[in-house]
Formats: sequence, C-alpha cells, structure tokens
Amino acid sequence: MLIPDNETEVDYLNYEAVSRAVVEILKESRKRAITVGVHGDWGAGKSSVLKMVETQLAGDGSVACLWFDGWAFEGFAPPTDALLLRPADAICLRR
Repeated sequence: MLIPDNETEVDYLNYEAVSRAVVEILKESRKRAITVGVHGDWGAGKSSVLKMVETQLAGDGSVACLWFDGWAFEGFAPPTDALLLRPADAICLRR
C-alpha cells in the first residue's frame, strides 16, 4: 500500500496519542500563553499531527486554527505580513 506524502487527519502513522496530547495541553492552557512545537525529520508526519489536532479542535467554537504554509513563501521576502494578517483576519471573521 502506498501512502501519499500529503498531510492528513487520518492517522496512518500511529500518531493519535501525540495529537491527543497536544490537544490536552492546549485545552489545559487556555488562560495562559503557550507554544507547542512538533519536531521531526522531513516526511515524519508533523503536518499530519497538526491536521489531526485541528480536526480534534474543530468542534470547539472558542478555538481558531490557522494553517500557515511556510513553503509557499520560500524564496520570497520575509512572510511577516502573512504571519500577522492571517491571525488578524481569523479574529475579525469570528466576530
């Protein structure tokens, strides 16, 4: 069976425990600022873990998941505008 190299919310790599742990950390930390890093080699499944987290949080109306594709800005000027405008747009659209 060939598995495509695209991020997916389907757990092909048995990372559900990792995504659930990230969701729990985020839910327990709602009242304070927190950064969670997902590290791994290229193709290890980091984006899929983040897609699974996004799927698990989709029903929570108090959460806005923003997807930023850094590869889209490779070779261009720093993506400062996109990094600042995407969250601002998401906040404004939620009102």
